[in-house]
Amino acid sequence: QVCRKWRDIAFHNTKLWVSVAMHEPAGGSYDGKDLFRFFNKIKDRMALSGKAPLTLSATVGYGFLGNQPSGKEDFRWYISEMFNVFLEHACKERHRWKRVSLISFISPFGYSVTLRDLPMLEELSLRLPMSSRYERKGPIRIDLSASSELASLKLDGDFDVSFGKTPLKKLKHVEIFHHKHSPKYTFGSFNVVRAIDLINIASRLTVLILDVYPHGSAEGLGQNPNHHFHLQYLTELNLRTADK
Repeated sequence: QVCRKWRDIAFHNTKLWVSVAMHEPAGGSYDGKDLFRFFNKIKDRMALSGKAPLTLSATVGYGFLGNQPSGKEDFRWYISEMFNVFLEHACKERHRWKRVSLISFISPFGYSVTLRDLPMLEELSLRLPMSSRYERKGPIRIDLSASSELASLKLDGDFDVSFGKTPLKKLKHVEIFHHKHSPKYTFGSFNVVRAIDLINIASRLTVLILDVYPHGSAEGLGQNPNHHFHLQYLTELNLRTADK
């Protein structure tokens, strides 16, 4: 047993609680009280971390790729609810996000959300399935205009990203494309205009990988000799257009 003194020391050391991860229940088993316990666990963990920068991670749904196992519908619902509980608490503390990696193969955000006010963010990696055409809530909106510390951005899914005008001098690695296990929609996608916005404010990029979709307002851009982009640090470039 841990004595009360050491337990109090641990509880008051916020650095011990800044990494919050979600793991699926082992063996696919759960009972009705598990979700309530998980809710309290995440809530307490966030509280113990105080105001310190957060590292968040979650990976769910690998077992549901391909053909869905029969008899697993209830468990699928349970995992989706766990993921949404995790996201709900995480989004309330997004002003403290430092490193975030969220991967799901079974559930997008359970509600419409805009991710903004991310001043501490250094790494953001989101791989989330798009809603079906019957339950579509629109793209997940991400505003990175206040994320001057951002160094790595990896998005796989349906996102509407805005960068603002503030230079992202630390941003070096960018990957933005569609979730390969989701339908290929052409709306809500990264487009030429957004790509130009990104290049203009992230001059120190070393890796740039994009699924780019045409946009009417970019017509004639390639014929304009005044458009020059200088990415002197770039070591990897991969642009894929969906209209080809």
